[in-house]
Amino acid sequence: MTNAVDGRDQFRWTHMMSRCQAVAAERSYSISEYPTEYCVGRSVDKEDLNTYGICLPQPCHNDRYRLLEEWISLVRNSSHTKEAETVICQRSRKEKEWYEMWLPLLDFCITFTFILIVGLATAYDMARGGAMAECGQSSTIKQIFLAYSLKKNGKKLTALPKDANATITCMFGIRFFSIAWVIAGHSFVMAQGFLGNVTSYQIHGSQFANQWMSNGTVCVDTFFLLGAILTSFIFFRGYAFRDRNISWRSFKFWTMFVVQRALRLWPAYIMAISNLSMRWAFTLTSEPWPSFDTFKHCSKD
Repeated sequence: MTNAVDGRDQFRWTHMMSRCQAVAAERSYSISEYPTEYCVGRSVDKEDLNTYGICLPQPCHNDRYRLLEEWISLVRNSSHTKEAETVICQRSRKEKEWYEMWLPLLDFCITFTFILIVGLATAYDMARGGAMAECGQSSTIKQIFLAYSLKKNGKKLTALPKDANATITCMFGIRFFSIAWVIAGHSFVMAQGFLGNVTSYQIHGSQFANQWMSNGTVCVDTFFLLGAILTSFIFFRGYAFRDRNISWRSFKFWTMFVVQRALRLWPAYIMAISNLSMRWAFTLTSEPWPSFDTFKHCSKD
């Protein structure tokens, strides 16, 4: 059962589960009159190491053990019913919609609030204009508010510094190849759940010439490298050590370095993790495969 649910063979079962759930024809705006569920389990016979799956109408949920036992006996061509154990079922439609649970609603409200702030900041920044900008130093609250402006951030993202020494140009190529590798690697992994014969796909991916696809997770190291170099580069250039009389050997120096690193990365990490575990995990109409349930795994961690 472990190999089926968490191992490399799980993509076989996710494909069969998706076909079973497709029979119900569930839609986000319409509840199916004939919901289904896909159940997998094993026989109590220790000599039988196979895992068996069966697609059932959801009203038969209480009889899932008996029906799976009948299916096991039929597949093994046995006259005696094989008792089943550890039956796991995934419904074609979740018991509750995302808007009926407070965690997804909370995350949705927080995300919508950020979108509203970005929209208002952008509108205000465009309305004030360059020539109409207020004279003098803006207040701290106004500066924080304008930091969310798409107009202001768009210019910073697309414009290169005038000082050539302020840019590490080689990182543009590393970033491009890393992002392309991430997209290719995720496409290679996600496609397995939509294939009827995963074995040929896995054999193809295990060939030496295709190691760049099957080892797409290695490209994560380049993002760690880029993040560390850019943080160090910006920190060492922007920090006036001599004016503050702080030596690079002091504890305060490295504390400020770590704090700056955390302040730059943690908001984005918290936003991504909360969206992934608290909202995106609930947007699907059908129940996900156990190992793909991000909310369940993030709650444990």
